[in-house]
Amino acid sequence: MIKLFISILISSTVLFAQIPSELPDSLLSKDLIFVYVHGFAEYRKIEPFKKKMQEFLSEHPTLNYDVFTYRWEKERIDFLNPIDQWENSKKVADSATTHFNTNIISKLEDKKIPYVVVGYSLGTQLVTKALERYGHKKLKYLKDIYFLASAMDKDVQPDLRCLPEGMKIISYYSKYFDEVLKISYRFQEDVPAGGEVGFDDTSTFVNYRTACTHVNKGGPIQRDYSNMASAIAMLTLFKENIFVEGEPLNYNLDMLVMDGEIQWNDIIEFDSKPKILIQQNVHTYHYRAVEISDSGFRTRKAWGMNLHMVLKEMGLFNEPYVKVIKK
Repeated sequence: MIKLFISILISSTVLFAQIPSELPDSLLSKDLIFVYVHGFAEYRKIEPFKKKMQEFLSEHPTLNYDVFTYRWEKERIDFLNPIDQWENSKKVADSATTHFNTNIISKLEDKKIPYVVVGYSLGTQLVTKALERYGHKKLKYLKDIYFLASAMDKDVQPDLRCLPEGMKIISYYSKYFDEVLKISYRFQEDVPAGGEVGFDDTSTFVNYRTACTHVNKGGPIQRDYSNMASAIAMLTLFKENIFVEGEPLNYNLDMLVMDGEIQWNDIIEFDSKPKILIQQNVHTYHYRAVEISDSGFRTRKAWGMNLHMVLKEMGLFNEPYVKVIKK
């Protein structure tokens, strides 16, 4: 009995040893906040995604935007006992959902501050369960939800009636390059992850394929999901009708292209006639607009470093704008 009590005490201590982070009052005057929910075994002081988002925002100082990491755990991976650590981290993430709802989501809603939630890896489980437990009250100031490398079973069917009408979770997955989900997640959970193959529930999720790795390895050729920070920021501004002016587009010669499964991330698709897919190169970070015919042929129609300029060239982002940010 004493051993059982000690075991429960130790388990509880581990579970609640991490104190979830609070939303700083300094952010309550912002026009929009990116809420980043990190993944499993995140120990960095500044996560790669947040660093890249901060770099983008610093290049556009007239934007009164900021990025905040919801820190629910801070642990290095224990290579001697990763399975137990993974199971414990799932419990920690689950236990943080009430705090996330009360101290982050409800606070932003009460203060009427627009926000975008970006969940990464195991952080997507935290976000999903938190929103399920939020109830049926509609979130008025949530602008979008992005999942990166989601560590959730591909066949989940969450009840997210709190989402604004018509909103779906935009989920970026990596079928060929995410070895963590392909090997470790499948071994542990015995089911493919949505972040590896996409989610089955297309009434809740919009799946976009990427060529990203799961882990940030640093160096000049790293190609993990942190590189998508600027694309997510530009998509947010696009949906807020804020145009970022850039250099003229590179000269384009209409040419047939492949689907880009090795070097390109699918960013967003427009259900126009014909369909237009916007992709981002994993190394150069430039964008291209690809026209997809009914028969599946793909033609590059525009390309350049600025997403908004590419969208404008395609007639997908036109005046009047709420705001124009000069180059």
